[in-house]
Amino acid sequence: MSQAPVGQWQRIAAGGSNNARLLELGFLPHEQVRVLRRSWFRQGAIVVQVGPAVFGLRPSEASQILLEAA
Repeated sequence: MSQAPVGQWQRIAAGGSNNARLLELGFLPHEQVRVLRRSWFRQGAIVVQVGPAVFGLRPSEASQILLEAA
């Protein structure tokens, strides 16, 4: 997810994350997600939308989520 284009809907790939915290937050396989914005700091947060919820993720968390085109 850390390389996903801003504003474009993507789908979380099957087995897209094995991080229990992300799964509990709703980052589930086949769920639609999009990057809303990135911090201009290189290691800054990435703001993403999953369904109606908006989250700020660390780059290390975002890199654990695998995406496929929606």
